[in-house]
Amino acid sequence: ERVGEAIAEAIPGVGARQGTCAVLEVGAGHGTFTESVLDAGAQVTVTEMSQPSAEYLQREFASNPSVTIVYDNNGEEAFRLQYRYDIVLYISVLHHIQDYLVQLRRVSEELVRTGGTIVA
Repeated sequence: ERVGEAIAEAIPGVGARQGTCAVLEVGAGHGTFTESVLDAGAQVTVTEMSQPSAEYLQREFASNPSVTIVYDNNGEEAFRLQYRYDIVLYISVLHHIQDYLVQLRRVSEELVRTGGTIVA
């Protein structure tokens, strides 16, 4: 519940300043927090390492143009997209990343827009 509230608070502020808010959700599972991101008014790119989960997300959000689902079997797809985000979400996934400090540094340097943030 607190995570959903944090998302609901962060996204509208960015949207009010910029007119839009681009979110990267790393490891979305079955999209529990993806709904919160959408409800808050953001465009969201979702990465998922589990192919069955990515396929589920594709089906679940197929009709929503505000969602892009990316199957990411090695953690590199978000970097290959070469897009920058206002908010990057790591909800209950950092413990699955072997060297998460290196990952967070790289994300902050390559994927987060100036003035953006990482929520973990």
